[in-house]
Amino acid sequence: MRLRNRVLVLALALAIALAGASTAAAGGDAATDDKHLGTIDLTLENEQIHVDGVDVSGEGLPTMEIDERTYQLESATITTDGVTVTVGETTYRLGQITVGVENVSVTLEDVSITGK
Repeated sequence: MRLRNRVLVLALALAIALAGASTAAAGGDAATDDKHLGTIDLTLENEQIHVDGVDVSGEGLPTMEIDERTYQLESATITTDGVTVTVGETTYRLGQITVGVENVSVTLEDVSITGK
């Protein structure tokens, strides 16, 4: 798999993981102050992920349309220093995030990526 495609697939997996973390964190009362959630270590192993009907846009991204494509990730790790997620009026600050992938199949269907 080309490096650019591998990075895009890992970025989508990271976005899914962050969406799950922010949904779990947003279960409480919405407040206007910041909440620090610490660090996240996430490992996806022997899983099948299906991403359907997603539009992603941002600076530096390529522009592409994916009707349906499956990637097999044998082993990969991506680490960020931190992420800020805003849900409603509450801002969640996550420290270091490490996502490890072992033997994961990712199927993208009807995905649009737009670079700015």
